[in-house]
Amino acid sequence: MHKTTLLGLLASSPVSAQLHSLAQAAGLKYFGSAVDNGYLSDAPYSKLADDVEEFGQLVPENGQKWETVEPKQGDFVYTTADVVPDLAKKNGQILRCHALTWHSQLPTWVSSGAFSAEKLTEVIEAHIANVVEHYKGDCYAWDVVNEAIDDNAEWRDSVFSRTLGTDFLGISFKAARKADPAAKLYYNDYNLEQNGAKTDKAVELVKLLQKEGAPIDGVGFQGHLIVGQTPSRSELAATFKRFTDLNVEVAITELDIRHESVPASAAELKTQGDEYADVVGACLDTKGCVGVTVWGITDKYSWIPGVFEGNGEALLYTDDYEKKPAWTSVSSLLAAAATKAPATSSVAPVETTAPATTLETKTKPVYTVPGTTNYMNTTAPQTEQTRTALATETDDNDDDCAETEAPFPTYAIPTNGTQVYPTKAPVDDDSDDDCAETEAPIPTQAPVPSGDCDEDDGEFEPTVAAIEPTTRVPVIRSSSAYTYKWNTETTAPQVPAPTGTAPAYPVGTGSGGVVKHYYQCGGKNYKGPTECEKPYKCVEHNEYYFQCV
Repeated sequence: MHKTTLLGLLASSPVSAQLHSLAQAAGLKYFGSAVDNGYLSDAPYSKLADDVEEFGQLVPENGQKWETVEPKQGDFVYTTADVVPDLAKKNGQILRCHALTWHSQLPTWVSSGAFSAEKLTEVIEAHIANVVEHYKGDCYAWDVVNEAIDDNAEWRDSVFSRTLGTDFLGISFKAARKADPAAKLYYNDYNLEQNGAKTDKAVELVKLLQKEGAPIDGVGFQGHLIVGQTPSRSELAATFKRFTDLNVEVAITELDIRHESVPASAAELKTQGDEYADVVGACLDTKGCVGVTVWGITDKYSWIPGVFEGNGEALLYTDDYEKKPAWTSVSSLLAAAATKAPATSSVAPVETTAPATTLETKTKPVYTVPGTTNYMNTTAPQTEQTRTALATETDDNDDDCAETEAPFPTYAIPTNGTQVYPTKAPVDDDSDDDCAETEAPIPTQAPVPSGDCDEDDGEFEPTVAAIEPTTRVPVIRSSSAYTYKWNTETTAPQVPAPTGTAPAYPVGTGSGGVVKHYYQCGGKNYKGPTECEKPYKCVEHNEYYFQCV
């Protein structure tokens, strides 16, 4: 991308507030990003990862995956996995955790194991119990099952499905609920945005889990999209609604919108910005869409160029950490939405026997990746849910406005010290009635309405303010959310680690020319060093990408 083009496109931007602050003021729970351990030594990257107002939620790209935390059966190692969660916890950022049961990035003892159904059930339950209990109280949500549906809208072939059929879905969700009753449990997948056969299969998955009585709270739309091929705002909102109608919340979990040719032109950058705004806008339009996570902070470290040759510039910041037109489009959209008071709403987690928490209420201002096949996510049915509003509700009739609402936003501090964030704020429909209303200018904190005489404003009917603990930062994870035309294997590629071959990426070699942990060590067209620093090994994820793990 040419800097002069970018500066010209940004020159007229009036928005100064940051994305997470604007998103919360607009009624979302969070705006966040994936973070990778390997890039935190880059000072500008680390500074943005620490910026709670910009990215108030973090998710690990790789650190919490099975091959990292349990490389040998029963041998759990959290040194790498804790980096991002600890960062989030330090900063008070919301943590999404990822991922428990996934066909990719498994240790060989799992992927090549000859298990009976009973034994594999024990393996899944033991892994999930240990990992989820390790982060108990830290994760707002877990991606319990990732990409269980393939690109032909069939159950993905994996060691789990071959041995247990679809039973592994319920087994995974039930084990996660037992280990942390407060965490939201998600099925996460790519290409659901197109509302095609794969989306139909995901709907079937949710219903299957619900019928079985397995606890599923949400569905994650990864959102690995292509400029010029992104569904419209209304189409996306209609797709999201298919799932919220099943009484589960939705979130955009791995958003990036890539150009198929770079550098992008000014017109292409504008189109990308419009499409980012459409995706975020669809979440704002959907009662039950809780937040947006982009799959990386900067183009400098995006996994896209290493997987899709000639593609790139998919994120909100350039490789020089300049805000792109897409950033301006998203921030402007959120700022406009924030001029109306948002409404707290979310789908509550399934009923559990977790001990009640005493609350003290306070007020506070507020892909298709080549070579991957889709996973089916196990989401379990929900029992009758309790929904609680943080602010006093009104009937929203055009009456004489003699109603009282609590100032927005409110949040609860449980006696155990964890914090509950509002997911939506009260919505003002701006109708030209006779009610005196006060709206704040584009806020860095949520506006406080003085009255509400709106008609039916479409608030998410089962409004919920679930208790969400202050989260730890998630660890780096790569996504297999893409259907790569050049790869027909079922193993999804991992986020390409930076190597010394591309000047924009951090040098991946240590002393003696060996490759450092988490960096690329091989693959088609790769010309760098192949020996990993001890004790790590160069592991093939696909023909294009080998990594020191």
